Amino acid sequence: MRSGRRGSGLTDSPARRSAVVIAALAVLVGVAAGAAVVRQYSLTRPDAAAAPTAPVVPAVPPPAPSILFIGDTYTLGPPSLPDLGYACRTAATLDMDCSLAAVPGSGFINGGPQHRLPQTDIVSSSFAERVPELQARHQPDVVVLDGGRNDLPYGLDNLRNAVLYTLELTVQAWPQARVVLIAPWFLADPTPVGVVDRTRTPVGQVLQAAVAADPPLHAVDVVDPGPAGWFTGTATRDLLADDGVEPSVDGHDWIAGRLVAELRARGIGGSR
Repeated sequence: MRSGRRGSGLTDSPARRSAVVIAALAVLVGVAAGAAVVRQYSLTRPDAAAAPTAPVVPAVPPPAPSILFIGDTYTLGPPSLPDLGYACRTAATLDMDCSLAAVPGSGFINGGPQHRLPQTDIVSSSFAERVPELQARHQPDVVVLDGGRNDLPYGLDNLRNAVLYTLELTVQAWPQARVVLIAPWFLADPTPVGVVDRTRTPVGQVLQAAVAADPPLHAVDVVDPGPAGWFTGTATRDLLADDGVEPSVDGHDWIAGRLVAELRARGIGGSR
C-alpha cells in the first residue's frame, strides 16, 4: 500500500505563483490610478470654504469746486463765445467748474418788465430776480457778482440799496459759498462815479462802505478794480472791442489774469 500526505487542494506550482503575482500587481496599479484621479479632482475642485474676492472698485475723484458768475454783457464774454470770456477763463485757471448766468443789459436794478431803462429794449432779469432759479440749479463754492454798469443812471442811493438786497439774497441762497462783489467798472473808466447824483463819489467806495456797515455781509469780499491797481500802466484802449466799451478777446484774457490774482490773494482757487 502506497503511503502519502493528503494535500490541501492548492498547488504551489510556478505557474500558480506567477498568476498570484500578476493579480497583485493589477490591484496595486488600479489603486494607484484611482488615487491619482482623486488627487487630480481634489486639486481642481473650488474650495467652498474660501472667502469670496471683493470686486475692485475704481477710485472716483472728488468733484472740482465750482464758481458761479452772475453778471451782464461784460461777464458774458465775446458774443457767442462764453468760454473765451474772462469768467470761464478765470474758472479754468483756478481749476474750478464755470457756471455763467450773464444777461446783456441787466444789473442789480435793471432787468425785468418793471425795471426797464428807456434806451434798453433787451428782455432780461435783475440779479436778485435770478437768484431763486439759480439756487435750484447750482450749488457753487464761490459766487461772483459783477455788474452795476447798467444801473448807474438810477443814482447811487438806489444802486447801493439794490446791491445790499441782492447780496443778502445771495448769502441766504448759498450760505456755505464765498461771495465776491466786483464794484462797477469799465475798461475805459475803471472808477466810475455817481452820474445822476453828481457827487463825483466813486461807486466802489460807496458800495464798500455799505457792505462793511451791514453785519450779515461781513464775509462778502468786495473787489474794486480801479483802486486795486488793475489798470496801472495798462493802455486799456488796446483791450476794447469795436464798440469801444466792451472787452475784446484779448481784453477778456487780460481781465481774467487780474481777477485770478485777486481771488488767489483772497484764498480762492488753486495756486497753480
